[in-house]
Amino acid sequence: MPGQKRFSFASAFLFSLLYGTTFLAVQYLLFHLGALHFLPSETTLNKWDAGIYKLVADRGYYYDPSFDDTGVFALFPYVWRMLHLGYVGMGIANYVIFSFGFAALAVAFSISWRQALLFLSLPSLYFMHVPYSEAVFFSVMSFAMLGIKKNLNWLVWVALFVGCFARATAVFLLPSLLVAEALSRNRKDILFSLRRYLWLYALPIVLGTAGFILLQYFDTGRWLPYYTGQVANLGHQLSMPLLPFSDFYGGKWMLLINAAAFMISVLSLLILVRQIYRWLTGNIEQHVLWTLALGYTILIMLTMVFANPKWGSGTTNLFGIHRYIFCAPFVFVFIERVFSMSAGRSKAFLFVLLVCNTAGLCFGSYIHIQEWLFFSCATLFLLLYVLCGFTRSAVLTVAVSVIGFVLQVALYQHFLSGAFTD
Repeated sequence: MPGQKRFSFASAFLFSLLYGTTFLAVQYLLFHLGALHFLPSETTLNKWDAGIYKLVADRGYYYDPSFDDTGVFALFPYVWRMLHLGYVGMGIANYVIFSFGFAALAVAFSISWRQALLFLSLPSLYFMHVPYSEAVFFSVMSFAMLGIKKNLNWLVWVALFVGCFARATAVFLLPSLLVAEALSRNRKDILFSLRRYLWLYALPIVLGTAGFILLQYFDTGRWLPYYTGQVANLGHQLSMPLLPFSDFYGGKWMLLINAAAFMISVLSLLILVRQIYRWLTGNIEQHVLWTLALGYTILIMLTMVFANPKWGSGTTNLFGIHRYIFCAPFVFVFIERVFSMSAGRSKAFLFVLLVCNTAGLCFGSYIHIQEWLFFSCATLFLLLYVLCGFTRSAVLTVAVSVIGFVLQVALYQHFLSGAFTD
């Protein structure tokens, strides 16, 4: 809002650290009051992929037919190796790394405290407190977004190259940035957009991906072990989806948060189709980061829908989709966009309501009224974020953030207990 004080890099960094400290302090308090059962420790944080990251940090990639550790990307384990920390220390370091990325976003978008609080309280961001790669990827991509926003081409180049060593989803930026660059200019400038895309965006991503492939080859003597392992061990291969979508590992509440991520993905698809149509018919230019966020989110959804396994229920498992969408900085662009809207509010609200309810059908909300009410919780949560942006209400913002904070604590406790939270 005009006249509202915005964050500097330092103040945003400190605000994020304050939020993270409060997150941990509340849990220590509730634990000692007997309301919670787990605290972060060397045992409770060593869950699922955390142990694999630690192995790579300690010894590099090592292929053994009985245990393959090539299923994780290299940047986070190498950061862990440099810091010489245990699981608890790396969980704390991860949140500090995340806070640097958040500060970069604050500078890029000149965010308000309301936007900051809504974003930091996204339930999935409990992953920034565990020894996983989310924080490193988030921070690197945030600096890439800052470079794009401020026309710092050297920063874009470095961040995109380094990001390819952080997570496999960095390659999703290739098609997303192509569309984003094209739609950011008039149709007659398409050749200029293509040249700019190739040297500024495509080249560092291709070189970074090649560097990661070579790194794993030099360590293991095998070509593409990460990608072949995804098919052989985790069932990530192309196939037609089967409905209703499920979450074999995480249970109903994880399915709900994955449903919310899927709903945002469907919204993104419809919005991007509209943007492309407007660009083709009227030369209306779109902002690069907005289109990038849409494209990245859509590609995550398509990968999960068409390349995820069908274990347990026999239908497509969407476990993990919330990590890839809500734990990446691109989702912040949605909050920023909602806060920047000034017209057509009722239409936008109705659009979100209809699309989210339709997307809920893919999870079986049609089976029974109880199922519809359950998945409507995801729709309601997303609508509350939209309402916060439209009304700019401080009271509503705090209320929604408190709900998000409570969910963060619950999911973090779920992780510490050893339950699957992908």
